[in-house]
This record gives sequence, structure tokens and C-alpha cells, in this order.
Amino acid sequence: MSIAKASLGLAVCAAAAAWFAYAGWPAMPGSGASASETRKLVMPFSAITADGAEVSHTQFQGKWLLLHFSHSQCGQACEPSQRLLNQVDARLDWSFRRKLQSMVITVNPAVDTPARLKDWEAKLQLPARWWVSQALVLTGSASQINGLALATGAASDDLCSADGRPRESLQANGHLYIVTPDRRLAALLPGAMGVNAATTYLTELMTSNGV
Repeated sequence: MSIAKASLGLAVCAAAAAWFAYAGWPAMPGSGASASETRKLVMPFSAITADGAEVSHTQFQGKWLLLHFSHSQCGQACEPSQRLLNQVDARLDWSFRRKLQSMVITVNPAVDTPARLKDWEAKLQLPARWWVSQALVLTGSASQINGLALATGAASDDLCSADGRPRESLQANGHLYIVTPDRRLAALLPGAMGVNAATTYLTELMTSNGV
């Protein structure tokens, strides 16, 4: 490895470590973060796809999850994290990507019904990778959405109201949530984080957990 490449790698890792230190979330793999710094993702869960089919936790056994809580009317507030999800999804090496399922989950199910998800899905410009599972765009009842959001630590309260509308205090749209196969929330990726740092962090995290 050349000195230039080694320096670049160290810079990427340092940038990612700085992000997680700033956010107060688990540090880069190998930095001494303890198991107590992860959060338990409570299962089971279920949601609805754009085809109207129900998906549940049983379909993702052994998979890492990369979650983005958003909605079709979110606008610019959700764009950085959605762009980061797309970039990481496209750049992640096949050996890692095949063990990961990306999900975009609406927090506005009253508007983002299964009948409207197809249009939103097209606007998200999700990367097409036919050899691995496509990112899923999901909706469901308010209780389904809130249950998953609360379980992942995306919010300390419901993200959408009982009538399926997003709450004004929504903060989850600024991050991507990394969940391990044993259903533990490992870390957040801030939407403003660079794709190189985010991809490096994710691959090191997966590698340190046996991928």
C-alpha cells in the first residue's frame, strides 16, 4: 500500500471517528467501545411494501439493516440522509451488501399509503443492484411505524401520531440507523457524513462482527 493510500485511509477513519464522538454514539470498531454502548432492537416488527405485501423481521434473519425514517413530503430536511443511503448502497462491496438490507420507512403513513409508495420510490432514485436485494420503501399503520422507530432508538416518543401524521418534533430523518443481525442498534450515520467515511465505518463494523 502506498503512503498516500495509507494516509487517505487514516484520514477517512479519523473523520468517521470524529463524527461518532460528536454524536455521542459508538466509536469506530476496535476503539474500545463496549457492548453496553449498543442498544437492543426489540423484535418482532412488520411493515407494508409498495406492492401491498407485508414484510416482517423473519424475512431478514442474518441480515444487517440500514434504516432511514423519512416521508414523501419531507423535502430538503431528509435529502442528505437519503442521498447518503443511496451512495452507501451503491458503493458497498458485494460481499458486504449481500448481507445488508436497506429500508426507507415513512413516518407519514396517512399520506404514504401502499398505493402512493411507487411514486415516492421512483423519486428516491434508489440504486438498482440486481444481484443483491433492492432497498425497500415501507409503510404501515401508525403503531407499526412507531414500534419500529422506538425500538431502534430513532425517537424517545412516537414519530407519527395516531392518525398517521408525522410529529413536528421529528428528528430521525437526519440519520441512518445501523442494526446488527442480532437486532442491536450499532450506530447512527449522520446525513452530512461523507460517503467514504460512512462506507468505511460500515464495512469495518460488519468485519469486526464476523462478516
